[in-house]
Amino acid sequence: MLGAAAAAGDSAGTALVRAQLRQPRGSPFPTRSVVGAAGVRAVWLLALGDTVLEAAVMRRFMEAGLGEAFEADVAVLEDRVRTRAGRGQLYGTALTTTGERSARVPLRIEDSAHVDLRRDAAGLPPLSQSVCAANSAAER
Repeated sequence: MLGAAAAAGDSAGTALVRAQLRQPRGSPFPTRSVVGAAGVRAVWLLALGDTVLEAAVMRRFMEAGLGEAFEADVAVLEDRVRTRAGRGQLYGTALTTTGERSARVPLRIEDSAHVDLRRDAAGLPPLSQSVCAANSAAER
């Protein structure tokens, strides 16, 4: 029962985000200064469930400027959009399972020599730390 109510809420939320995206650029978009941190996180979560919304929300968050969305959330969206387009990710947030031990490893990273600098700027821990944590969680 709760699942159906949550799905209906997601559909309504997704419809609201889509309506905001149809507004001309420069119109208020659900960013921190408009809807607060919880509202921005809700928009991000809704975008994660929809491949079209991911790219559009990512662009609007980027256009809004620093501090208007969580930088780490924008990094996740950007990596998802890039990998879906067959490009290397920038932040290493998308992992895949490989090998006989089912180890988690990042999908291809563009300019991997500087990935930790980009991760730091986005408020993410070093890539090796994130991969280690993902593999530890998978072992449990």
